[in-house]
Amino acid sequence: QLAKQHCSALTLFSGDDYFLAQEINQKTVQCAKALGFHQHTNMQIENNASNSWDNVRHAIQTPSLFSPKTCFTLTLNSAKLDTKAKELLTEFGEQAKKNQLMHCMIIVIMPKIDPATQKTKWFQALTAVADWCPIYTLEPNELSRWVLNRAKQHYQLTLNQEHGKIIATRTENNLYAADQALQKLALLNQDVTTELLTDMIETSAQFNIFKLTDACLAGQSNRVARILHGLKEQGVEPILVTWSLAREIRQQIQLHTAVKNNQTLKQACTKLRIWDSRLPLIQRFMQRSSLPECQQYLSQLAKLDFILKGLASGEPWHELQKISLAMAR
Repeated sequence: QLAKQHCSALTLFSGDDYFLAQEINQKTVQCAKALGFHQHTNMQIENNASNSWDNVRHAIQTPSLFSPKTCFTLTLNSAKLDTKAKELLTEFGEQAKKNQLMHCMIIVIMPKIDPATQKTKWFQALTAVADWCPIYTLEPNELSRWVLNRAKQHYQLTLNQEHGKIIATRTENNLYAADQALQKLALLNQDVTTELLTDMIETSAQFNIFKLTDACLAGQSNRVARILHGLKEQGVEPILVTWSLAREIRQQIQLHTAVKNNQTLKQACTKLRIWDSRLPLIQRFMQRSSLPECQQYLSQLAKLDFILKGLASGEPWHELQKISLAMAR
């Protein structure tokens, strides 16, 4: 329903929850196809790279030979845009408003836009000609209700309040892990019990991805190596592990920055909606990992992302092991 409301020529979705952003993108693309935009092109914009925006301009201004209408999804890894990016997005918005981009629909997916950015002239100019929809991260107390609604609407499962709370607690407010649990539950086609739910989540490969990040934070090198080996043997895609580690490291950078700016760790965790149960793990990691080290980990993960996209040489699982063990040391 949200996707249908925001199916316009230029739409900007912003938020820090990867699962919600990708899902609303998929729904919007489906709406675009219903309107005749049968071709879909994904474009990743890395760190405001100038050549990436040049490629975007060329692709959007050059109609496809195979389809008269194309839907573009531009995924940005930063909400801090350079001058070229700001000017280009505003230009597309103005062209769309004047019906000069009839051959394409543009969807922009980017991280959360802070209040200060929302007040800037360039952002107000952009939202005057584009459709902006902020995607709000669910609060911990909202996840249980989300699980119950999704179980019923997407998987035809009827769960009780206790079942919703178990999934919400075990997956610690991670929508991707919660959705994977519901998918597996639907495939099992059994009567749902507390024992079944607990065993299923604890043994799922997707949940082990998040156990890996916990082991990295806790400094459990041997456990990190075992979990990585298990994930590889289970056929888990390296990109999912990379995303999970990158998400954790970005959060650690935010926490280091907040503490550096005289916030307490507890205040910073509350602001970032981090569960209290994770506070001891985070404290242990921050005591042995500085802000520059976290930035270095993120840089290494960015290089791994290039390997996964075929833009650089290397063996993904070997690189994942190096990064994970460095975090755990």
